[in-house]
Amino acid sequence: MKAQMIAKRFLATLFIGAVVMSGCGEKKKVYTPIAAWEKYSDQFTGLSFTHPKADTSNWYMNVDGNRITMASSLAAAEKFVDPYADDKGEYGMQITVLRERPDSLLSLDEVVMTFAKDRKAEGFNVSKIDTITVDSTDARKFTYYGNFTQRTKLTRTRVYAIRDSVQYYLEYGAFNDLFEPYQYVMDSLLASIRLPRPKSKAALADPSLPSITFTEFSNNYLRISYPDNFEAATPTVKGDIKFSLEIKGYRQDCNVRIDILPAKGVAIEKVFEQNQGKFTRVSGKGETTIAGEKAMYLNYTPARDIASRAYFLVKNDQVYRIIVNYFAPKRADFLPAFEKTVGSLKIG
Repeated sequence: MKAQMIAKRFLATLFIGAVVMSGCGEKKKVYTPIAAWEKYSDQFTGLSFTHPKADTSNWYMNVDGNRITMASSLAAAEKFVDPYADDKGEYGMQITVLRERPDSLLSLDEVVMTFAKDRKAEGFNVSKIDTITVDSTDARKFTYYGNFTQRTKLTRTRVYAIRDSVQYYLEYGAFNDLFEPYQYVMDSLLASIRLPRPKSKAALADPSLPSITFTEFSNNYLRISYPDNFEAATPTVKGDIKFSLEIKGYRQDCNVRIDILPAKGVAIEKVFEQNQGKFTRVSGKGETTIAGEKAMYLNYTPARDIASRAYFLVKNDQVYRIIVNYFAPKRADFLPAFEKTVGSLKIG
């Protein structure tokens, strides 16, 4: 719980802009804040963490087996591969998350001391090693830095942890004067990361079933809880839709979709009347309360063995359309979890 609160604090503030002074009487250098964040989640291992949102013009993500690397741009990622590179390239930031099962069973302190010794032998300066906790797991944190060329200095903070004989390292690196103002990227990673846990017998038997443990998605539009073996994504919106959220797991036909549209002054009863004709094979209708507001819903069957429910509610002159789909033969497993998800909705 404490880690979640810390993560929210980092994500909510987003640092309106990190500013440093380059010298007495000189102009302030303003660093562009990270505007958008998203969650990486591996539904098979349970590993998840919050990171700067990757898109075509900004942060670049590469997933290579058990190594996840994110850089502030593709050009910056290339600079990290070859920091010498004729002293050219884009100076940026990078985070790395790696999980591996090592051949030798070294203790956590042995792993850290070996790595630190090797870096010192290469000419890097290594800070003192701090003991911290990462997702309730004992961990070690330290920073090392050094110059590759006269113009190229690289600083990295690395954290090691070992859980269930699996070794994890989390690292944030940045060139030159970028390290200090963007350290909150590492802070957010450490606060939000969830390391894989041993799977229960039920999960091993059927990984598609919703977990009994819930996690949370939140932004300026809404806050909602969902099974932690499912993934929350924000699809590109079209037409009048202002925001969309899709929560789905191993089965692509089992999901919760929320779309937010303008109500244009129309009451919930009229909204429901205008929309119910768009659904086929309707088997029932009803009313409930979601986020403290009256909601109307209908049950329908879009395809064989798939059961669905569409909720509609209006708040702040916005329509919240919530569609739940699940595998009908597993109704007892999916529907209660999805109803709990819908019931947790809070509108910002």
